[in-house]
Amino acid sequence: MLVTERYYKQQVSQLDELRKRLADIRKNKKEAFENCGDGWHDNPFYHHLMHDERMIEKRLFDENKKLTDFQVFDENSVSDSPDVVVPGTTVKVQEYDMKTGSRTEKTLGIVPLGAEDFDNKVFAYTTPRVKPLIGAKVGETITICIPRGTLRVKILNISKFEFPVAKCICKGTVDFNSLKSKENPRGRDN
Repeated sequence: MLVTERYYKQQVSQLDELRKRLADIRKNKKEAFENCGDGWHDNPFYHHLMHDERMIEKRLFDENKKLTDFQVFDENSVSDSPDVVVPGTTVKVQEYDMKTGSRTEKTLGIVPLGAEDFDNKVFAYTTPRVKPLIGAKVGETITICIPRGTLRVKILNISKFEFPVAKCICKGTVDFNSLKSKENPRGRDN
């Protein structure tokens, strides 16, 4: 999963906070055991701490696993003249709403997790409305199902996204084809 460096660091920081919390719980649990034992009727606080400990251990396990799937995005991995929609591109599209018959042109920024800005039409590449566009080329039409109906989206132009302020770093190469959903392939009309 592609993420910004800032997003990655936030996740690491949250894991550090969880580890500190777990250490505090274990310290309190030890004190509770030493003072009153581990019988549930004699020491409900101890059992409450045991429950909290299990919950945080599970969350730490899940978050660590998720962290190993992160790949910090390198904006330089995207060509200055991309010919395919990938994270790090700006895409001009024409949307045809099959329900209303309306056509609208939109420009969408497609970015890694942590760089999205919905107010400015900048979306993470994993969002349901953008994910089907990954791998598309100029001229292709993709059918996207959304809650209010079906859209036919034609790719009009693809350019490199201009990232504001913070730069991203890379840990390895990115296989953009692996970002497509294998369970939900895109519906292409041509």
